[in-house]
Amino acid sequence: RMTHFTSLTYVWFRTLTDEEIAYYVDTFQPFDKAGAYGIQEWIGYAAIECIEGSFYNVMGLPVEKLGQCLTKHFGVRFF
Repeated sequence: RMTHFTSLTYVWFRTLTDEEIAYYVDTFQPFDKAGAYGIQEWIGYAAIECIEGSFYNVMGLPVEKLGQCLTKHFGVRFF
């Protein structure tokens, strides 16, 4: 069987200075990340003001939604 789902998360950043942006890019080299930032890195601690939705979705995999989907559609107990 096949199924799909979506998970939407909003992330709000405070305004960053040019120096802060340069520091983040130079230090953490976020070029391989979706959105060009890692929420688990310095920028997440220093600049994110609010998250509406799943933190794990921002990390890359909405595990709580995946667990619900596996249980509902495939009878697999994920949690």
